[in-house]
Amino acid sequence: MLTNCFINIPLSSYNKNNQAVIGVGRVIQMKYRAHTDTRLCVRGQFVPPEKLKKRFFSCYHYLKHDYGKLSKVNILFDLYFWRRKVRKENLTNHFF
Repeated sequence: MLTNCFINIPLSSYNKNNQAVIGVGRVIQMKYRAHTDTRLCVRGQFVPPEKLKKRFFSCYHYLKHDYGKLSKVNILFDLYFWRRKVRKENLTNHFF
């Protein structure tokens, strides 16, 4: 259901304040793992490709959340990159 959706991902290790540099990645496969790994975590903010095509700034506003300035810039550039790729490859997700 979430294949081809976009999500915030950590690009660095979390510091003592539980903050990391954040970017945007595309879900290519979903797997379940019984063991949890606390080194990398996500907040679960997904954006479907159809919405990214039509409402870029709405998606940016949704994903930038309360992150630091560097993360907000990363998210903006990552979303722009993914939007171009979505348009070029016509990525879709039929569940949203």
